[in-house]
Amino acid sequence: MNMNFDNINKNAVKVLRILENHGFQAYIVGGAVRDILMKIPPHDYDVCTDALPGDIKNIFNNLGYRTVLVGEKYGTVQVLLNGESFEVTTFRTDNEYTDGRHPESVNFSKDIADDLKRRDFTVNALACFVDGKGEIKIIDFFGGQPDIENKIIRAVGDPRERFSEDALRMMRAVRFSAQLGFEIDPGTKSAIRGLAENITVVSKERITVEIEKILLSDNPEKFFDLLDLNLLGYIMPNFKIERNDGKINKIKFFNKDFCLRFAALLDICSNDADVLKNLRLKNDDKKNIKNILHDINIIKIFDFQMSKKLLKQIMRDFGLYAAQSMLQIMKIIYDIDDFDRLREIESKNEPYKLGDLKISGVDIIKIDGEISGRNIGAILTECLSQVIEDPEKNTREFLIDYAEKYYKHKINL
Repeated sequence: MNMNFDNINKNAVKVLRILENHGFQAYIVGGAVRDILMKIPPHDYDVCTDALPGDIKNIFNNLGYRTVLVGEKYGTVQVLLNGESFEVTTFRTDNEYTDGRHPESVNFSKDIADDLKRRDFTVNALACFVDGKGEIKIIDFFGGQPDIENKIIRAVGDPRERFSEDALRMMRAVRFSAQLGFEIDPGTKSAIRGLAENITVVSKERITVEIEKILLSDNPEKFFDLLDLNLLGYIMPNFKIERNDGKINKIKFFNKDFCLRFAALLDICSNDADVLKNLRLKNDDKKNIKNILHDINIIKIFDFQMSKKLLKQIMRDFGLYAAQSMLQIMKIIYDIDDFDRLREIESKNEPYKLGDLKISGVDIIKIDGEISGRNIGAILTECLSQVIEDPEKNTREFLIDYAEKYYKHKINL
């Protein structure tokens, strides 16, 4: 397949040209080539060459470009060229994988075929260069181009061998399927099912990253492929599916927000936040997901009957983000649209948090200089309850008077 030079990053081509001018082979490889073929702008460009790491550093350093040896064991040099970063790696073959994730060592090679045959999937085992006429030439030893055309994720060579080398590739198969909208080849699926238990050697951090990418893709419903491939039981053993009524297909209509989509997934499948302990989430993400689920459960208790007062109480207790996410889940999953209430609260600047009050702790201390911090908080919280009920009460005069009365009659008894 021939394509014009305009479809490719000019600085990436310059990296190729510099290496070629010094007598070395050089190719763009992997996902960038796949994306070029699919007319998707690549996120980054990786370059492979028969130049050794020392050669790579010397060539670009002598031309005034900065280099960083980022993977000495694997022969990778980061080249900084015109404000962009490119990873340049020597052709290699991998030796034995003893930990189910990484090769113990590598051997450098002079043949691009050696480098491509060790890669995970055919759609990623591609290379390209730009010829003298400015045309992009594709190198494809394993049928990556027809697999792209037919929208198939297929392991390079023997799938059991590929997944035995690196168990994370099983998760990556689902992730690429979700991101690209491709189907996984039956032979590749069969190998994953047979080796699914090996996923337990992969760190929770790496698994969580893959789940996040699946849920943030255009096809988040492919999360359920993890169940079909026997992976989910090892990744999230407490995850249950009490109902599967097609609502999973609605997740793609949510904003591409990980916490929102994950909370929606858990709600759809009747799970609670306990399943999160199987993953390695950021603390803020874990908190946000829990808060969204709390909000949904509150609305269910009230049989989805939302009042403006209830919404403000939810916003007070769990924050604006969780409330907005809950409203989106109500709208998309349960066909109940209560966004007008939120828009009214925001347009009128109706108070719902302590910072919205027209008084502060300084005003409470003036009531009694000996008042404890705990009682200050209790008084302000009670004042907030008053203005949530009636926003017109959010004035200094009313709140100071109310705070004094509340302090004398409730707290200072």
